[in-house]
Amino acid sequence: EDIEDWQARVHDPFTRNKVLTILAKIVRVLPIAEVLPRGDGDSRKATILGSLYQYAEDIDDYEELMTFTLLEAIVKGTAICYEGLDRNTRKIMLSYRE
Repeated sequence: EDIEDWQARVHDPFTRNKVLTILAKIVRVLPIAEVLPRGDGDSRKATILGSLYQYAEDIDDYEELMTFTLLEAIVKGTAICYEGLDRNTRKIMLSYRE
């Protein structure tokens, strides 16, 4: 046998269930940024930036990222994550025919 006298083969998921319950309550009220205009001329800029931000959150799946980050923070005490966009660049060759 691999276990010592003081160890048990019984697994009680009580602590895990409590952690997941707390995590669910936190994820339910995640903050979402909102871009507001500072003046009359900024309303169009705010709309465009808000749309870009929402698109980036949809692509990145913000809720999933925050769920796993918060779970790691609750369980391990520290969480480090990076949120960024990948750049795909390509070289376009133009040929001019006369």
